[in-house]
Amino acid sequence: MKQEIGFEKGRRYGSVQSTIPFEQRPTCTIAEACNAAGLGKTKFYELLAQGMIETLWIGRRRLVRVRSLLHSLDSALTNEDTNTRLE
Repeated sequence: MKQEIGFEKGRRYGSVQSTIPFEQRPTCTIAEACNAAGLGKTKFYELLAQGMIETLWIGRRRLVRVRSLLHSLDSALTNEDTNTRLE
């Protein structure tokens, strides 16, 4: 299968990546993670510092493990019943 690669606003993108549902992707950017979780960057980095979300470095690029992000959100929603807040 040939993957078409293009440029959009100076950024490289592949058509294959855009067809994978977010939940099935192994990683995402921090901006995508913030958008998916509905969090600002400051709160996201606080959760990252607390070890609630896992990331990995590839070169200079930091990527978020989608499973880790979804797990953190699921546990936050589960704890919502007990009025526990992510702080």
